[in-house]
Amino acid sequence: MSEKLYPVMVRLKGKKVVIVGGGKIAYRKVKGLIDTGAIIEIISPQILPTLKNMTEIHWIEKEFSPNDIKDAQIVFAATNSKTVNQQVVLACNENQFVNDVSESTHSTFMNMAVVEQGPVKIAISTQGESPQLAKEIKKEIEDTINPSYIEKVNQYKQRRKKHERDN
Repeated sequence: MSEKLYPVMVRLKGKKVVIVGGGKIAYRKVKGLIDTGAIIEIISPQILPTLKNMTEIHWIEKEFSPNDIKDAQIVFAATNSKTVNQQVVLACNENQFVNDVSESTHSTFMNMAVVEQGPVKIAISTQGESPQLAKEIKKEIEDTINPSYIEKVNQYKQRRKKHERDN
């Protein structure tokens, strides 16, 4: 059995997140980070045109060097080179969370497939073993999730606030 991982939701407002790489995977990571309030930096000699147009990121047009990630709380090694990704992982210190998209065993965290409807988020993980299966499960959940959950969350939120005021 592989090591058990701990699922968590993280507040990233004001936290520096560095993505090394500027391709499709980097784009997907940026899309997931955009509304979190994270300070998003991309290190890559080239990036996709869609990334160039995003005002929420800071692109540093260069090859990776270990100094690029020294202030980051979260680092994504998202290049198409396993060698560069490995260099990124090795440059991280023990207090940084790193995700090597080319080798999950080198990562201290992995992203999950997420179904999101308003405040309802359902995360699916295969602990990095099969991202494709996680995507398939995500699609099944998206097709069956009840839209009334959004209203229920709001109702429970109001009840919780009232309970907190009353106590």
